[in-house]
Amino acid sequence: MRIELKAADRYNELTAQQSTSPQQMIDRLYQDQAARLVKYAGKDIPTFLRPQFISGTQEQLIRHTVEVLSGCIEKIVDSYKDSKTMRRWIPFSPEEAAWFLRPDICPEHVTISRLDAFLDGDKLHYLEFNTDSPASVAWTLEHQQVFRTLPMMQQLEREFAVSEINPTHLLFESMMSAFKRSGLAGPPRVIIADWTDVATYPEFEIVRAYFERQGVPTVIADPRELEFSNGAIVAGDFRANLLYRRVIWRELFAKRDECKALFGARESGEVLILNPFRAKIPGNKACLAVMYHEEFTHLFTREEQQVITNHVPWTTVLEPGPVSFHGEQADVFDVATKYKDKLVLKPLGGYGGKGVHIGPETSQSDWEAVLKQAADGGWCIQELVAIPEEPFPIVEDGKLSFAPRKLNLNPFSFGGKYAGCFARVSESSIINVSAGGGMIPTFVVGE
Repeated sequence: MRIELKAADRYNELTAQQSTSPQQMIDRLYQDQAARLVKYAGKDIPTFLRPQFISGTQEQLIRHTVEVLSGCIEKIVDSYKDSKTMRRWIPFSPEEAAWFLRPDICPEHVTISRLDAFLDGDKLHYLEFNTDSPASVAWTLEHQQVFRTLPMMQQLEREFAVSEINPTHLLFESMMSAFKRSGLAGPPRVIIADWTDVATYPEFEIVRAYFERQGVPTVIADPRELEFSNGAIVAGDFRANLLYRRVIWRELFAKRDECKALFGARESGEVLILNPFRAKIPGNKACLAVMYHEEFTHLFTREEQQVITNHVPWTTVLEPGPVSFHGEQADVFDVATKYKDKLVLKPLGGYGGKGVHIGPETSQSDWEAVLKQAADGGWCIQELVAIPEEPFPIVEDGKLSFAPRKLNLNPFSFGGKYAGCFARVSESSIINVSAGGGMIPTFVVGE
């Protein structure tokens, strides 16, 4: 049996053997989460009594593919600046594209990203790239610490070698490295910028406290309340030269008239903004389609093409014209109709699982209705990937049972380097915390 499955089975056994009642265990888990600010929209983030386990071999595969694909993402954004075809395939309004194309002081296109995937044994597939402003970095570390205190986990660590990565520290290091490479003078001073009522606000508190412990002054501020003055972005009486942009691009651009200071700081070249605005480009799902478009394959090395073929599902934009699907040449809409049960329909700019339609779980009439809507643009189809399932401990009405749950893998990439991961769990095939899924930490296990 694979080591990660062996560890999961043993953990489930240990959970069933606990003398503490299941309800007390899950209540304690949520209390410890809340104490560490693992909360979404003021509520506990749903979770389970068991973490995800991966083997060292799986971690090596994740690390390799994350870093190769991060390099591909940088190449795509490079090409976006020069290729009109690329800009047509990855659609943004002319006003947005103008902001992406302007030079700035960021040393890379994407410093902070999360590449969401499915992992089942040695099968690893990346479904989308969250490069705009990914959440859960700091929650991942806090969740690891919470689960380390569980008696089942402590017993497991006496039987298996267990390790994890601290993504919060790697986030800090990557941002400080980017600041140093940007050429800005003076010690870094950080503003974390997002709306005050955003659901992920508790995570900003964790990041702020961590940065402060590392000796970097940090505050949290609403982008609408910022000012730009004498080469610094200012929140109240706090002056900063590094802005951690947690506000997502779509919302920021929609309120740009209320956030003029942030846009002014971006134009000045005197404040480093991470992620830069153009990081939104590969967050569009058309980026995955670009990886399969014959006009752009020359961008990638043989190794990169192999990683794409093996680990990125076939994806194409729903734009009238011929495509090749498993050797069959046909119009893309004919392919989408004929192979419904092998495909997923996704809006190009969507996030949080919104608007996703899984072929075999969608009626023919609903599928055709979405295809009709997609004819106006802004959609893609992606080859369906089998969703892994594992047995998880479930507490209902105070009783413990074990039931299969679907799960995905969410690896981070900071500065192009692998930076740990977490997992999300759900009964639904659309696995997302904002869509009702649960979040668990990921640990590497060995003999």
